[in-house]
Amino acid sequence: MKSEDYKRFANALGVLCEIHGRELSPIAVQVYFRALERFSIEVVEAVFTNAYVSCKWFPKPVELIELITGGPENVADRAEIQAAEVLRAVRHIGFYQSVKFDDPITNAVIQQGFGGWIQLCKDLHMDGEKWFFKDFNKSYAVYSRQKIKQNGHLAGQIELENSARGFEDQVPAPVQIGIKHIKKIDTESNEGIT
Repeated sequence: MKSEDYKRFANALGVLCEIHGRELSPIAVQVYFRALERFSIEVVEAVFTNAYVSCKWFPKPVELIELITGGPENVADRAEIQAAEVLRAVRHIGFYQSVKFDDPITNAVIQQGFGGWIQLCKDLHMDGEKWFFKDFNKSYAVYSRQKIKQNGHLAGQIELENSARGFEDQVPAPVQIGIKHIKKIDTESNEGIT
């Protein structure tokens, strides 16, 4: 939100106050504005509308932020989904191909938390999958809270070897993985994975 959105914000917050029989001081209204200013006025108005029907008690700023972002439960759900996608990619693609997950948090967790795509694939094949879900989910939650993301792709063995030999033009495109790239798994051509 921008400072010119303050009046719209105060009106929407005022309706929420009225519904809950609350009165906020001008300082409290400013605190709510500062807490939510990273979101657009349209998103904030929508969350107030949602709060009109979903909150039994007057929400604190953190509760409104959780309504917008999905809150901690949503992070746990996303972590489970991403862990399953990573495991499928390890099984069906392996460490030779470079990969790019739609979720930049997943890319960061693999690169920084597990030592990269190649290392993760090797570790999962050596030690199995016993602790993977627990470790991945825990790391994903931390990276998500800290807003640690990595755009781009994760290099596979073919890319590393070709690049080291000066054959960058012979590096296959990374396999795209995620909801945006839903395809049937074709284990022979490794063109995509869901």
